[in-house]
Amino acid sequence: MVRLLLLGASGVVGRADLQLALEHQGVAAVIAPTRNALPSHGKLTNPVTAELESLLPQAIEWWSIDAVICALGRCSP
Repeated sequence: MVRLLLLGASGVVGRADLQLALEHQGVAAVIAPTRNALPSHGKLTNPVTAELESLLPQAIEWWSIDAVICALGRCSP
């Protein structure tokens, strides 16, 4: 069973990735840090923060991950 870190889960591509990961039987857990809360799900851990960097000290201790998906896109000015 895979523990997955998903970056960009609130965007168009990230939402699709999140849905697939949560439905996949081979995925045990998804950690998806976002700026705004995502809908609750039993497999989902959703740390909410404006600055992703603020999670780094805890990330090493809390998250034991097997794979990463980066779906971060370019922000329009």
